[in-house]
Amino acid sequence: MDFIFDLTGICAMSPALPDTVSFLSWAEGDGAFPVKEGRVKSPLVPGMLSRRLLPGDLLAVAAMLSLERLAGLPDAAVFASMTGETPRCVRMLRSVRDTGGVSPAEFSGSVHNSPSGYYSMISGCHASSSSLAGGADTVIAGLSECVSELYGLGRGSVHAVFYENSLPGSLVNVPEGFHGPYAAALSLRRGGGIRLRDDEVAGADGPGLLRLLMRKYPELLKEKTAGACDA
Repeated sequence: MDFIFDLTGICAMSPALPDTVSFLSWAEGDGAFPVKEGRVKSPLVPGMLSRRLLPGDLLAVAAMLSLERLAGLPDAAVFASMTGETPRCVRMLRSVRDTGGVSPAEFSGSVHNSPSGYYSMISGCHASSSSLAGGADTVIAGLSECVSELYGLGRGSVHAVFYENSLPGSLVNVPEGFHGPYAAALSLRRGGGIRLRDDEVAGADGPGLLRLLMRKYPELLKEKTAGACDA
């Protein structure tokens, strides 16, 4: 299966690569992804909401808001993450073990799709929104959802963000080569400017997807960066 679409915008960030330009500069090379813990400071995300989000979730919301500044509001939004709310759920399990209770705010964050919900509230975007995970095939699952929205449901534009939280000391098995936090957001429309084979994308994460795109379409990506709009 081929994933075929036009790319109309891109925004990517992590604690070590805080803007799209530096992220794509890394993707041009062959070095390992620079892992760094920490939280970004995004002027586009209100402080109270920012503090409620996990670091990777905050990156996802900030990247989508920056992408919106570049490409406008989408007709559908896709949030794809292997980890999702796992760190929050682990904290709740430890809290139950240690104290017998759970913070109401922590619980509230765990039972909602936090990034998609907060993005909708901040941006005022009322478009269709999907949140999904597919293990090592999360990127393939996310791109499949985008293609379904564009060609199956006829959406004019889809914004997709591939993001992860870090999993230090997690109770779950961390996949080999896993790294986070980061977020990579793409604005897509119907068209033939980009063509990716599923075997090229298989097993890739967000940074791996951008590295693949940079190797195949370097000039196109550089033209579509959020640049000064980075949050």
